[in-house]
Amino acid sequence: MAASPAMAQGSEYVPLSARCRVADSRQISSPIPAGATRQLDVTGNASYAPQGGSGNSTGCGIPDYATAFAVSLTVLPTGFGGFFKIFPNGGAWQDGNTINFTASGGITNDVMVASKQASVNELDIYSNVSTHYVVDIVGYFARQAASVLDCTNTTVSNFTIGANTTNFYNNPSCPAGYNAVTPYCWTAVAGVFSQGSGFNANNPANTTFCAWQNTTGGNQTVFGGNVCCRVPGR
Repeated sequence: MAASPAMAQGSEYVPLSARCRVADSRQISSPIPAGATRQLDVTGNASYAPQGGSGNSTGCGIPDYATAFAVSLTVLPTGFGGFFKIFPNGGAWQDGNTINFTASGGITNDVMVASKQASVNELDIYSNVSTHYVVDIVGYFARQAASVLDCTNTTVSNFTIGANTTNFYNNPSCPAGYNAVTPYCWTAVAGVFSQGSGFNANNPANTTFCAWQNTTGGNQTVFGGNVCCRVPGR
């Protein structure tokens, strides 16, 4: 299968349980004319019958948010040899041809084609000679669904701040695979005030810190920790 720019990082392939016939020009007695471009509706379709495809009322389960399609394309010549292309609706042709065919005998090629999203018709086809064609979708690509973050808390460390001083303390590092998302800073001592918190860019672990001002005449105890999160998965 040829590569497609729509299959960007973060997309995943979803195979269909059964191939979905979205177009068959023989069923509507309408081969594509020579030099013509024809549009195909792939998603959000209650029936592909107007394109000669399946009458499946569920649209074969191909969602509107599909970014690309795995296509099995068959060309059935009507007496002429030529070339055939399939590409995103309204987009530029690919450099090569999807299929080159002779005047006799059908030929099939499997390709991956980007979808023109937010359009009634997602794909275009073109042939330089009149020919019949069959378009089956065997799967699609879609961006991975958003998921809830997997979060955990570090242990809470205690720090001693000297009398009448201002200081900051790095909080414990997150477990491997997790990133700090927010610091936890706490004290119950009257006269000890927070001076802010954030990420310590100078620390190799890029950990968070809590800053304090102790206005009392003695050493005091303050506490700090991290809330750490990761995207679920491997």
